[in-house]
Amino acid sequence: MIACLTFYHITYHFHIDLFDRFMLGNGDGLAPRFSECVMVAPTSGCKHLVFRTAWLYSPYGRNFLKTMLQLTADKPELQVVFDQVGTPTCAADLARVIFDRIESGDYAGREGFYHFSNEGVCSWYDFAHEIAALAGHTSSCKIRPCHSAEFPSKVQRPNFSVLDKTKIKTTFGIDIPHWRDSLVRCMATLR
Repeated sequence: MIACLTFYHITYHFHIDLFDRFMLGNGDGLAPRFSECVMVAPTSGCKHLVFRTAWLYSPYGRNFLKTMLQLTADKPELQVVFDQVGTPTCAADLARVIFDRIESGDYAGREGFYHFSNEGVCSWYDFAHEIAALAGHTSSCKIRPCHSAEFPSKVQRPNFSVLDKTKIKTTFGIDIPHWRDSLVRCMATLR
């Protein structure tokens, strides 16, 4: 008998597909709920775990970490919004949680939707400043806080997007690292 388990990852902030269309002009979070309902078909017969995350970064691809490293190395001054707060999520930490669920099989009977991000809270400004400090760029690039209104966008981002991770922590008994600790580990892989 072949077991069927489907894993989905939903990045709350960076919908780069058709779900962005549902966020235009509002910010009420309908896109994540809509995408969850569409992606997990109740008739599929598969057990599923859906991980909702936010502010995802890694040493690979295009993401906030890589962008800030480049900008703080190249520019003498930078403005970053301070009025949007959330929790950065290291992709390696999310991958570890998913891998551990598969490897241990402890998901059986616990299928459903889970939030995962690192612990702690910060603004995009705080995150950018910490990235620059760890990279040694604070003396060459001045990072200034600014309001979201100074950077108009077609997609309205929520001012507060901290995910409640109580369910995943209690269900699977996991400890989640603080975002700063994970950032240090991630940046060490870039050297």
